[in-house]
Amino acid sequence: MKKGKLRSVRNTRIIVGEGMSEYMFLLRLKSLFYSRGNNYIVTVEQAGGGDPKSVLRFLEHYQGNFDKKFILIDSDRPVSVAVIKSAKRLGVQIIQSTPHCLEGMLLRTLNIKRGIIDTAAAKSFFYPNVCAGEALTDSWCEKNITKEMIQARLDDPENEYHHFFSQLIEIMTN
Repeated sequence: MKKGKLRSVRNTRIIVGEGMSEYMFLLRLKSLFYSRGNNYIVTVEQAGGGDPKSVLRFLEHYQGNFDKKFILIDSDRPVSVAVIKSAKRLGVQIIQSTPHCLEGMLLRTLNIKRGIIDTAAAKSFFYPNVCAGEALTDSWCEKNITKEMIQARLDDPENEYHHFFSQLIEIMTN
């Protein structure tokens, strides 16, 4: 019997962002914290917007068998009991951006206190005033979402985003 080279088992994980902004944000985190050659693969996708149910449905129908599954959604719409039960049944962990949405979280993380009264206000302030465009871009993310900025939140257990970033970085590193 011929012995072949043993291949190591790779763990796979997927994280689906609610929309394009979450996708760009997650790609930036992946570029900062994920290292190729690890014994796992991280896939980042986006669901094209919608509510928690539609993001979960997108992941449920996504091709591939993943060991760990996550969705990153805004917190402006309540997550129904049915969605929580479906997520549990599917083995999906739900991570929410606060306050209200990813843009609200980025405003607070960048120490900008204005424009976060609700999702619409956060988004309408963020894009023209902070992002200088209509969507997050690679260059904006590279300039503003740095390893040092995230590490400062991770190093401070009292920071309101310590847990949020800990969850996301754990997906990319463990």
